[in-house]
Amino acid sequence: MNKVLPLIALVTGANDPAGLGFGIAEALLADGAIVYFGCRLEQQVRALAEPLKRFDSRARAVQLDVSDSVSIARAFAKVGSESSRLDILVNNAGDGANCAALDETAEQWDRIMTANARGSFLCSQAAARLMLPQRFGRIVNISSQAASVAIANHVAYSCSKAAINMLTKSMALEWAARGITVNAVAPT
Repeated sequence: MNKVLPLIALVTGANDPAGLGFGIAEALLADGAIVYFGCRLEQQVRALAEPLKRFDSRARAVQLDVSDSVSIARAFAKVGSESSRLDILVNNAGDGANCAALDETAEQWDRIMTANARGSFLCSQAAARLMLPQRFGRIVNISSQAASVAIANHVAYSCSKAAINMLTKSMALEWAARGITVNAVAPT
């Protein structure tokens, strides 16, 4: 009889027990996966230690700042060394600002584009490096309706989510024949 191994998943932006990322991670745990809860700050990793105990050793917190390429490399190396593979990545971490276009600063624009578009790109790239040798993987990018329907006072956020949609299509096209599916979900 073949033993079925549990899926290994990583969800970015999963540090807030009231947030979307945490809920996604909980759902993956309920389906039997081993799940890494990506937390931007090390103190968030420590804060999750107690809430994650109820999931036994299948729930693990990992420090992962999607705006920092070194942090991304470290987190994916940790997942790879501990679990020897990665089956699912959910790019949930992101940033936004409620700000009129004339008032949005270059720093706000860069922060939002870095966290949302660049972070999703770099995390997907790191995940694919683990998934391609196994010829299996699922990448889910959290997008938004703001990617295709303009919302006042959310220029950078809308542009970053539109970038995620094109990133999703491009990577899906490139990696489908190699066993990796890439999709986007737009919850709001």
